[in-house]
Amino acid sequence: MLRRLHWIVLRRLPGPFFGWLGTLMFLLLMQFLIRWLPEIAGKGIPIPVIIELIAYNLAYMVVLAVPMSVLLAALMAFGGLAESEYYTVIKSTGISFGQIVWPSLVVATVIMGGMLYFNNVMLPEANHRARQLWSDIRGKRPGFELQPGVFYDGVEDYSILVQDRPSGTNTLIGITIYDYTQGRSRQAVIKAERGTIESHAGGARLTLSLQDGVMHRPLPPDANNQDERYERLAFDRHRIQFDMSDAVFRRSESGESSRSTRTMRTPQLLTTLDSLKTDRQSRYRTLHEEVRGTLLPDTSDTTTSSTTRSDTAVASAPVSPTHESAYLALAGLEAGRHRSVTSTAAQLALGIFMFYWITLVQGEKLSERGFFPPWFGMWIANLLMSGAGLWLILYVVLDLGATPPLRRRLWDWLTSTEPDA
Repeated sequence: MLRRLHWIVLRRLPGPFFGWLGTLMFLLLMQFLIRWLPEIAGKGIPIPVIIELIAYNLAYMVVLAVPMSVLLAALMAFGGLAESEYYTVIKSTGISFGQIVWPSLVVATVIMGGMLYFNNVMLPEANHRARQLWSDIRGKRPGFELQPGVFYDGVEDYSILVQDRPSGTNTLIGITIYDYTQGRSRQAVIKAERGTIESHAGGARLTLSLQDGVMHRPLPPDANNQDERYERLAFDRHRIQFDMSDAVFRRSESGESSRSTRTMRTPQLLTTLDSLKTDRQSRYRTLHEEVRGTLLPDTSDTTTSSTTRSDTAVASAPVSPTHESAYLALAGLEAGRHRSVTSTAAQLALGIFMFYWITLVQGEKLSERGFFPPWFGMWIANLLMSGAGLWLILYVVLDLGATPPLRRRLWDWLTSTEPDA
């Protein structure tokens, strides 16, 4: 009977888990696109690069979505048992709550192990590559996009205006170019009836061929004439080349030295932390030698630099959220036992998840400022959630809902005691 019961419970978990995981990933992806797509669009970034950037940023979305999906799956699975009277029947047969939920806790522990590997290995690498890709994208100038009736200033020292540009062709009509290569005070103005534009070297160089135009430009004084002159030059054909190398997207090489604390794996963080501590102790000893004999020695070096506290908190960050799946599953097991939870599973799960995540983020900030030890700041959310989950388990196992409160039982005991005659 227990094996069949375990199968019934486990069969209820995958559907809600993957359903909510897909929903949450979709919502987080839409939030990412709404926020960052304007910085990507219009720069001529290749589609594969955009897809690669989105794929790298899916890593942090997985960190947020998986624990939430575990909580929702636990709430809906055990809420369904309570709603269908399964739990009442199971309880009446003498099967304990622990016998029911231990397979689910095993599944949550397996997910926790997977998230531990993901947060320590895959997430830092994805963050590092996404950070480098963002740097490459932001360093790229927008592509050569001429719009009729609008001045284009994307080419250094030039401002270009065209009256018309037939779609599907490289022909330009009614061209006006302001040339500032000799400075703003000596700008040249070039006008042409029509022209064509061609791209070379993968877009790194553009050639603009003008036809039937005129050039107006001031001439500087020379040895024969000390006065400034003005030149008007008509031409049948004139060619200008523009350097657009900055507008070509180039990938930078991945360097381990450029990793920040958010893109390091846990062993790298611990090595960096040890180096900071060693450097701090060395500087403290040097300073102590310099001031010896001038000031009283400080024998209690209890200060810790903000950099060391921050790196210690960051070193604990990949490990702490990995336990979130198990703790949220623990909290969801008993909460889902109530019938009313089924209709409000999303609201309850969102409240629990927001409490956990806000506590985790604020604990990290407070530990970086020195209010808490780094390990405590990163683990306070886990301690609170595990305490709440264990209390709920004890509430069910000891059947405290059907037991009068301790205060009432103590009062009844005191009032029922008759004084000796």
